[in-house]
Amino acid sequence: MRKALLLFGVLAPFVLGAQVIDGIPVNKKGKVQYREVVEVKGEDADELLYRAYFYQLEKPLEQMETFPIEHELRKKVWGRFSANVYIEKVRVKMTFTLILECKDGRYRYTITDLAYENYPSVDFPAVISTSAERLFDRNVFYNHSGQAKIINQQYMLETFEAIKQEKARIKTAMAKPVVLESLESTGEKDAYDDNDDDW
Repeated sequence: MRKALLLFGVLAPFVLGAQVIDGIPVNKKGKVQYREVVEVKGEDADELLYRAYFYQLEKPLEQMETFPIEHELRKKVWGRFSANVYIEKVRVKMTFTLILECKDGRYRYTITDLAYENYPSVDFPAVISTSAERLFDRNVFYNHSGQAKIINQQYMLETFEAIKQEKARIKTAMAKPVVLESLESTGEKDAYDDNDDDW
């Protein structure tokens, strides 16, 4: 029941033409979007695309909503992923689309399509989902006296932290080449070495 109250507390009727609160980045269409261009000197677009694909592919399966899709011609990789946020110690799934676009010497990441949904439980088996645009809409975020609602503030702070961590992981992964372990380094060479090299 507590989970239901937490979610219903933020799901007020959506007002058409509503505006996202200040401090939350939005694109020209009013969608919540985190975007940055990062320079990686001396790296070509193909190498960066390779890193981008492996970064998304190596995420834990429980964080993958879809497998990453690569568009080699446009030097672009995208997928849908999730992270856990905690609202009053209740675990909520935050899903988002991650797009990585690569050019020689730089890449651009875009994190968008943020949405939140509860994990079904015995007490509350239904799944309720809401978008970041609705959650951070001025008419939902603030109460009648103009004060931010505590639950909505927690969503905002948890979102900021989750996005901050995702951005740090992207930058770390994109700064170094992908190194695939050889069979020699894993100790598995003998298991596959049957001396049949003439194929």
